[in-house]
Amino acid sequence: AFHGFDGLRHPEEIAFSPWSFVVLGVSLVLESYAFLTAARELVRVHPDLSWRERIEAADSSTLAVLLEDSVAVLGVLIAAASIALTYATGNSAWDAFGSLGIAFLLALVAVTLILRNRSYLLGRAMPEEMREDVIALLNAEPAIEQVVDFKSTVLGLGVYRVKCDVEFNGAALARQMFKNWSVEEQFEEAHIDVESFKRAMVVAVDRVPRLIGHTIDDVERRLREKFPSIRHIDIEIN
Repeated sequence: AFHGFDGLRHPEEIAFSPWSFVVLGVSLVLESYAFLTAARELVRVHPDLSWRERIEAADSSTLAVLLEDSVAVLGVLIAAASIALTYATGNSAWDAFGSLGIAFLLALVAVTLILRNRSYLLGRAMPEEMREDVIALLNAEPAIEQVVDFKSTVLGLGVYRVKCDVEFNGAALARQMFKNWSVEEQFEEAHIDVESFKRAMVVAVDRVPRLIGHTIDDVERRLREKFPSIRHIDIEIN
Protein backbone atom coordinates (compact mmCIF):
# COMPACT_ATOMS: atom_id res chain seq x y z
CA ALA A 1 0.00 0.00 0.00
CA PHE A 2 2.84 2.40 0.87
CA HIS A 3 4.53 1.64 -2.47
CA GLY A 4 1.27 2.38 -4.27
CA PHE A 5 0.63 5.72 -2.56
CA ASP A 6 4.27 6.71 -2.90
CA GLY A 7 4.16 5.85 -6.61
CA LEU A 8 1.14 8.11 -7.10
CA ARG A 9 2.74 11.00 -5.20
CA HIS A 10 6.20 10.61 -6.72
CA PRO A 11 5.90 8.93 -10.14
CA GLU A 12 9.12 7.47 -11.50
CA GLU A 13 10.09 6.21 -14.93
CA ILE A 14 10.24 2.40 -15.04
CA ALA A 15 12.74 0.72 -17.35
CA PHE A 16 11.46 -2.26 -19.32
CA SER A 17 12.85 -5.66 -18.26
CA PRO A 18 11.60 -8.98 -19.69
CA TRP A 19 12.77 -10.71 -16.52
CA SER A 20 9.86 -9.15 -14.67
CA PHE A 21 7.44 -11.27 -16.70
CA VAL A 22 9.63 -14.38 -16.34
CA VAL A 23 9.54 -14.04 -12.56
CA LEU A 24 5.79 -13.40 -12.62
CA GLY A 25 5.25 -16.42 -14.87
CA VAL A 26 7.14 -18.74 -12.52
CA SER A 27 5.27 -17.27 -9.55
CA LEU A 28 1.94 -17.80 -11.32
CA VAL A 29 2.70 -21.50 -11.90
CA LEU A 30 3.80 -22.10 -8.30
CA GLU A 31 0.94 -20.16 -6.71
CA SER A 32 -1.63 -21.80 -9.01
CA TYR A 33 -0.37 -25.24 -7.99
CA ALA A 34 -0.64 -24.32 -4.30
CA PHE A 35 -4.15 -22.94 -4.83
CA LEU A 36 -5.33 -26.06 -6.69
CA THR A 37 -3.87 -28.28 -3.96
CA ALA A 38 -5.80 -26.40 -1.26
CA ALA A 39 -8.97 -26.46 -3.38
CA ARG A 40 -8.71 -30.22 -3.96
CA GLU A 41 -8.27 -30.80 -0.24
CA LEU A 42 -11.41 -28.81 0.47
CA VAL A 43 -13.34 -30.83 -2.13
CA ARG A 44 -12.03 -34.08 -0.63
CA VAL A 45 -13.18 -33.16 2.88
CA HIS A 46 -16.59 -31.81 1.74
CA PRO A 47 -17.40 -33.62 -1.54
CA ASP A 48 -21.18 -33.15 -1.44
CA LEU A 49 -21.28 -29.42 -0.69
CA SER A 50 -21.33 -26.40 -2.94
CA TRP A 51 -18.31 -24.10 -2.94
CA ARG A 52 -20.08 -21.59 -0.75
CA GLU A 53 -20.96 -24.31 1.75
CA ARG A 54 -17.42 -25.69 1.61
CA ILE A 55 -15.96 -22.32 2.49
CA GLU A 56 -18.42 -21.93 5.37
CA ALA A 57 -17.63 -25.45 6.66
CA ALA A 58 -13.84 -25.23 6.19
CA ASP A 59 -11.61 -25.02 9.25
CA SER A 60 -9.62 -21.83 9.75
CA SER A 61 -6.25 -23.23 8.65
CA THR A 62 -7.58 -24.65 5.37
CA LEU A 63 -9.53 -21.47 4.67
CA ALA A 64 -6.47 -19.32 5.35
CA VAL A 65 -4.35 -21.33 2.90
CA LEU A 66 -7.09 -21.23 0.25
CA LEU A 67 -7.65 -17.47 0.54
CA GLU A 68 -3.96 -16.61 0.68
CA ASP A 69 -3.19 -18.75 -2.37
CA SER A 70 -6.12 -17.31 -4.31
CA VAL A 71 -4.95 -13.77 -3.51
CA ALA A 72 -1.42 -14.75 -4.53
CA VAL A 73 -2.68 -15.91 -7.94
CA LEU A 74 -4.78 -12.77 -8.40
CA GLY A 75 -1.88 -10.66 -7.18
CA VAL A 76 0.45 -12.08 -9.82
CA LEU A 77 -2.13 -11.38 -12.53
CA ILE A 78 -2.70 -7.84 -11.26
CA ALA A 79 1.05 -7.22 -11.09
CA ALA A 80 1.55 -8.52 -14.64
CA ALA A 81 -1.30 -6.35 -15.95
CA SER A 82 -0.11 -3.21 -14.14
CA ILE A 83 3.48 -3.65 -15.31
CA ALA A 84 2.35 -4.29 -18.88
CA LEU A 85 0.16 -1.16 -18.84
CA THR A 86 3.00 0.86 -17.36
CA TYR A 87 5.37 -0.26 -20.14
CA ALA A 88 2.72 0.29 -22.82
CA THR A 89 1.63 3.77 -21.71
CA GLY A 90 4.77 5.00 -20.01
CA ASN A 91 2.59 6.02 -17.04
CA SER A 92 3.93 4.64 -13.73
CA ALA A 93 0.55 5.26 -12.09
CA TRP A 94 -0.57 1.85 -13.39
CA ASP A 95 2.15 0.19 -11.31
CA ALA A 96 0.97 2.14 -8.27
CA PHE A 97 -2.66 1.13 -8.88
CA GLY A 98 -1.54 -2.49 -9.12
CA SER A 99 0.21 -2.27 -5.75
CA LEU A 100 -2.89 -0.73 -4.17
CA GLY A 101 -5.10 -3.44 -5.68
CA ILE A 102 -2.91 -6.19 -4.22
CA ALA A 103 -2.87 -4.41 -0.84
CA PHE A 104 -6.68 -4.24 -0.90
CA LEU A 105 -6.95 -7.99 -1.56
CA LEU A 106 -4.56 -8.79 1.29
CA ALA A 107 -6.53 -6.54 3.64
CA LEU A 108 -9.76 -8.25 2.57
CA VAL A 109 -8.31 -11.68 3.38
CA ALA A 110 -7.06 -10.43 6.75
CA VAL A 111 -10.48 -9.04 7.70
CA THR A 112 -12.20 -12.26 6.55
CA LEU A 113 -9.91 -14.42 8.70
CA ILE A 114 -10.29 -12.10 11.69
CA LEU A 115 -14.09 -12.31 11.50
CA ARG A 116 -13.92 -16.08 11.01
CA ASN A 117 -11.60 -16.69 13.98
CA ARG A 118 -13.56 -14.24 16.12
CA SER A 119 -16.42 -16.75 16.20
CA TYR A 120 -14.08 -19.34 17.74
CA LEU A 121 -13.01 -16.92 20.46
CA LEU A 122 -16.64 -16.15 21.27
CA GLY A 123 -17.59 -19.83 21.58
CA ARG A 124 -18.56 -21.18 18.20
CA ALA A 125 -20.95 -24.14 18.15
CA MET A 126 -20.53 -27.41 16.26
CA PRO A 127 -22.02 -27.75 12.74
CA GLU A 128 -25.84 -27.91 12.69
CA GLU A 129 -25.95 -31.32 11.00
CA MET A 130 -23.68 -32.82 13.64
CA ARG A 131 -25.74 -31.18 16.39
CA GLU A 132 -28.91 -32.79 15.06
CA ASP A 133 -27.22 -36.21 14.90
CA VAL A 134 -26.05 -35.93 18.53
CA ILE A 135 -29.52 -34.93 19.74
CA ALA A 136 -31.05 -37.80 17.73
CA LEU A 137 -28.74 -40.27 19.48
CA LEU A 138 -29.72 -38.87 22.87
CA ASN A 139 -33.43 -39.07 22.06
CA ALA A 140 -33.00 -42.65 20.84
CA GLU A 141 -32.11 -43.74 24.38
CA PRO A 142 -35.36 -45.18 25.89
CA ALA A 143 -34.51 -43.90 29.37
CA ILE A 144 -34.27 -40.29 28.13
CA GLU A 145 -37.64 -38.57 27.82
CA GLN A 146 -36.34 -35.48 26.01
CA VAL A 147 -33.35 -33.19 25.59
CA VAL A 148 -34.31 -29.95 27.33
CA ASP A 149 -31.20 -27.87 26.65
CA PHE A 150 -28.23 -28.49 24.35
CA LYS A 151 -25.04 -26.45 24.05
CA SER A 152 -21.87 -27.18 22.10
CA THR A 153 -18.56 -25.36 21.92
CA VAL A 154 -15.59 -25.64 19.58
CA LEU A 155 -12.47 -26.30 21.65
CA GLY A 156 -10.05 -26.52 18.74
CA LEU A 157 -9.69 -27.73 15.19
CA GLY A 158 -12.37 -30.42 14.89
CA VAL A 159 -12.69 -30.79 18.68
CA TYR A 160 -15.98 -30.13 20.47
CA ARG A 161 -17.50 -29.97 23.94
CA VAL A 162 -21.14 -30.88 24.56
CA LYS A 163 -23.29 -29.94 27.55
CA CYS A 164 -26.96 -30.87 27.73
CA ASP A 165 -29.82 -31.17 30.19
CA VAL A 166 -32.16 -34.14 29.80
CA GLU A 167 -35.33 -35.44 31.39
CA PHE A 168 -35.44 -39.14 32.20
CA ASN A 169 -38.36 -41.47 31.57
CA GLY A 170 -39.33 -42.98 34.92
CA ALA A 171 -41.22 -45.90 33.38
CA ALA A 172 -38.26 -46.84 31.17
CA LEU A 173 -35.93 -46.67 34.17
CA ALA A 174 -38.27 -48.91 36.17
CA ARG A 175 -38.41 -51.51 33.38
CA GLN A 176 -34.63 -51.45 33.15
CA MET A 177 -34.32 -51.85 36.92
CA PHE A 178 -36.67 -54.85 36.98
CA LYS A 179 -34.44 -56.70 34.51
CA ASN A 180 -31.63 -56.99 37.08
CA TRP A 181 -33.63 -57.09 40.30
CA SER A 182 -35.54 -59.92 41.92
CA VAL A 183 -38.94 -58.26 42.18
CA GLU A 184 -40.58 -61.51 43.29
CA GLU A 185 -38.40 -61.77 46.40
CA GLN A 186 -39.05 -58.16 47.35
CA PHE A 187 -42.78 -58.69 46.78
CA GLU A 188 -42.89 -61.72 49.07
CA GLU A 189 -40.94 -59.92 51.82
CA ALA A 190 -43.10 -56.80 51.53
CA HIS A 191 -46.20 -58.91 52.18
CA ILE A 192 -45.01 -59.65 55.71
CA ASP A 193 -45.51 -56.22 57.28
CA VAL A 194 -45.26 -52.49 56.67
CA GLU A 195 -41.59 -52.32 57.66
CA SER A 196 -40.72 -54.96 55.09
CA PHE A 197 -42.57 -52.95 52.46
CA LYS A 198 -40.62 -49.82 53.45
CA ARG A 199 -37.32 -51.69 53.17
CA ALA A 200 -38.29 -52.88 49.70
CA MET A 201 -39.07 -49.30 48.68
CA VAL A 202 -35.74 -48.08 50.07
CA VAL A 203 -33.91 -50.72 48.02
CA ALA A 204 -35.82 -49.71 44.89
CA VAL A 205 -35.24 -45.98 45.36
CA ASP A 206 -31.56 -46.58 46.13
CA ARG A 207 -31.11 -48.25 42.75
CA VAL A 208 -32.47 -45.29 40.74
CA PRO A 209 -29.48 -42.86 41.05
CA ARG A 210 -27.02 -45.62 40.16
CA LEU A 211 -29.19 -46.68 37.23
CA ILE A 212 -29.28 -43.09 35.96
CA GLY A 213 -25.50 -42.86 36.35
CA HIS A 214 -24.96 -46.08 34.40
CA THR A 215 -27.33 -44.84 31.68
CA ILE A 216 -25.46 -41.53 31.35
CA ASP A 217 -22.12 -43.35 31.19
CA ASP A 218 -23.45 -45.64 28.46
CA VAL A 219 -24.84 -42.73 26.42
CA GLU A 220 -21.56 -40.82 26.73
CA ARG A 221 -19.63 -43.90 25.60
CA ARG A 222 -21.82 -44.30 22.52
CA LEU A 223 -21.49 -40.59 21.72
CA ARG A 224 -17.69 -40.83 21.83
CA GLU A 225 -17.70 -43.92 19.64
CA LYS A 226 -19.91 -42.33 16.98
CA PHE A 227 -18.43 -38.81 17.26
CA PRO A 228 -14.70 -39.09 18.13
CA SER A 229 -14.34 -35.32 17.73
CA ILE A 230 -16.46 -34.80 20.88
CA ARG A 231 -13.85 -34.88 23.64
CA HIS A 232 -15.87 -33.54 26.57
CA ILE A 233 -19.47 -34.53 27.33
CA ASP A 234 -21.54 -33.24 30.23
CA ILE A 235 -25.05 -34.71 30.58
CA GLU A 236 -27.09 -33.40 33.49
CA ILE A 237 -30.58 -34.12 34.78
CA ASN A 238 -33.02 -31.27 34.28
